[in-house]
Amino acid sequence: MQTLVNKVIRASAGTGKTYRLSLEYIGLLLQYRQLGLAYNEILVITFTRKATAEIRNRIFQHLQLLCENPSGEEAKKLEYNLKDCLGVRLREEDRDYLRQVYHDMLMNKNRVEISTIDAFTNKIFVNIIAPFLGLEPRAIKKAMDAASINELNAHALVPENLAIIKSMFMRTKKRSVEDYAEYIHSIIRDRWIFHFLDQYAGGHDHLMQQTEIIDRRLQNFRAHFSRLADLLQAHALQKEKIPPLEGIVKKDYSFLIREGSDDLNSFSTYIKGKIADLDFIISHVDDWFADEPFWNKISIFNGKKYDSVRSEALEALRTAQSEIAEYFYLTLFLAEERELRRIADMLLEKYDQLTLRDKVFTHSDITYAT
Repeated sequence: MQTLVNKVIRASAGTGKTYRLSLEYIGLLLQYRQLGLAYNEILVITFTRKATAEIRNRIFQHLQLLCENPSGEEAKKLEYNLKDCLGVRLREEDRDYLRQVYHDMLMNKNRVEISTIDAFTNKIFVNIIAPFLGLEPRAIKKAMDAASINELNAHALVPENLAIIKSMFMRTKKRSVEDYAEYIHSIIRDRWIFHFLDQYAGGHDHLMQQTEIIDRRLQNFRAHFSRLADLLQAHALQKEKIPPLEGIVKKDYSFLIREGSDDLNSFSTYIKGKIADLDFIISHVDDWFADEPFWNKISIFNGKKYDSVRSEALEALRTAQSEIAEYFYLTLFLAEERELRRIADMLLEKYDQLTLRDKVFTHSDITYAT
């Protein structure tokens, strides 16, 4: 019995992918014939109709060469490549078998399973999923039609629904009506994301209630960042040439030093005062997670003799980043996720009503259902 093998073949345009896929197809027919594998049990999936036509034509062309003109140069080349690439040696009995298969394929081209991903999922949806769910598709379209879009937008703008999405829209700072419409449509198009979110929603909501854990994360961030500020200040003051206060941090992090001050002794105290303010921490949510440290390496840690203290500073920074990341996840991120789920539930409920009413499904609907 043959062992199934997973293959990943990477190739750029024009390197013979269609040719190789045809070889793989013929190789499967020959390698698994003893197991009763039929050609209509081999599925070939492509992204475009053009690729589907090219692959289909190439497979039929290669079978024709092997079956009708086995002594020709092209057929000999195919035989060589079957052996060289797949380890398949073509015997006369194999050729007789391929003739039977080729004849059957010519007489039943509709049973040759070579199609685009959309066509395949559509077929599964129409023949299996839709009957199972009790659906009766009237049409399958690439995207929502204008009438459905207008109804969905109108539903989103009903006062009680607008109250749900207004806060989110204000924070996203979209620049046009089209941007907001695309935001709504992306929820419909990518609804599979919310399917996974809903599976874990209970656990997430539970985490949001863990105030002790949340408070501890914030306290830990403040402690580690304060330790870092103390370390930087003490190290800078010990240097032979004490750097100016504004030279300690990079320009983008000037919010960490007191404006107009050049008192290095106040550096740590000022930072501790600022991070005691939660609004300050939240207002700089993106700034805490830079890959590179916020201090000027040349001014602070220039030279190998400072490797030890540099490592200690980096360790304090990474630990502080980890703690504040957990805090933001448990507060801002999960809160926004819950809000987004409410918006999605409202929109998807209406969208499903429209879909079932009109019996018109998009490729995204079918992919999700399948």
